[in-house]
Amino acid sequence: MKGASSNGEGDSCEILIKDIEEMIKNLELPTSPDCSIYRVPNNLRKLNEEVYTPMVVSIGPFHHGEKKELKPMENFKLRCVEKIRQRTGITIRELVDAVKRREDRIRGCYEGIINKSSNVLTKIILVDAVFIIVCIVQVYYDSKGGHDAVLEKNFQLPPDLFRDFILLENQLPFFALEDLYDLIFRSRPNHNHPPFLEIVCLFFGYFNSQKVIIRRKVEHFTDLIWAFTTQSFSNLSLEKGKTVSRNLHSVAELQEAGVRIEVSPNTNLLDIKFRKGVLKIPQFRLEDITESLIRNLMALEQCHYEENMYVCDYMSLMDELIKTARDVDLLVEKGILVNWLGDSTAPVTLVNKLCINVTLNQYTSYAKLWRDLKAYYDQPWHGWRATLKHEYFTTPWRGASTIAAVILLALTFIQTVYAIIGK
Repeated sequence: MKGASSNGEGDSCEILIKDIEEMIKNLELPTSPDCSIYRVPNNLRKLNEEVYTPMVVSIGPFHHGEKKELKPMENFKLRCVEKIRQRTGITIRELVDAVKRREDRIRGCYEGIINKSSNVLTKIILVDAVFIIVCIVQVYYDSKGGHDAVLEKNFQLPPDLFRDFILLENQLPFFALEDLYDLIFRSRPNHNHPPFLEIVCLFFGYFNSQKVIIRRKVEHFTDLIWAFTTQSFSNLSLEKGKTVSRNLHSVAELQEAGVRIEVSPNTNLLDIKFRKGVLKIPQFRLEDITESLIRNLMALEQCHYEENMYVCDYMSLMDELIKTARDVDLLVEKGILVNWLGDSTAPVTLVNKLCINVTLNQYTSYAKLWRDLKAYYDQPWHGWRATLKHEYFTTPWRGASTIAAVILLALTFIQTVYAIIGK
């Protein structure tokens, strides 16, 4: 009996050892230095999963084969591969070899383990990359007159494609796209094709109101949009420092305290300035794509740019400045806010929920602005003025009633003084 018991324990121990070894084998490796394409953290995703998920086309391995709604585009992608082959004479072997050479680096660009075989991952990257290149080249040459287009003249991109192209989880490494573009077009004799970055910047020109010239490595399309938004802002002379409290009065309350609210001529969204009692805010468009765009840029910062969370800092500031429909109406009146979302409450709801579950640095890019605005409002006269205006002059009728009451009080006082003197 003792031997049987011992043998049973031995078998159990062997099973345990194999279990632990299997767990170690499947252990997720440390994040690669090349990692730049992330799964959106669950604490952000659960707030609005839709804004992080492709609606028309899946790009890369994260969402491949996930939704049946995305399958129709798979055939279109293959037609793009065939068009490129016919158009340039490039072979499938050349494309496969180009992707295979970069496979390890490509895998390292994605967070976590990509549980796809070498052939499956190569096929996904190849087909998706050629599809993206075709779309971008087509738009570029359509804008130039269509003389070298790949598909057909005036080709219309599917709706929501731009939105899907900027999602953090829906990316290909930029270098992989650039390699294939150069192989397909720029390696050909007598080519006259511009660099890939040039045509990509034109393709996403809507998001580049400042006409920023990119002078650094680009990780992927989400990172490109982030660069458009932050590059010139990060070069400004900022006093980046710790703020004691992020509580701030709204724009309507600040105006009541004497702050002049003006639209900034600067098209850099992040370049908010406060000088000599004037708060200048660049124009901010609120449209259908805004929430998805801002949330994905913030998710990128949370995962990749923890030390330079410029968009998160900006939204934290706007969250304080916009608290009611009255603030929205004021910003619309000043030309600062372009509201295409509906009534005045929609922007309040959107802005106020964007920072939920977002981890903010204790050091903010707007440290001096926060302190200066708070100090201005906290000056006794400005605070009294704000209280007086808010309590007694919010409407013309209330203002008229207040003035009438003051006049009546003054006349009563004068009458009382005369009555006393007369005695």
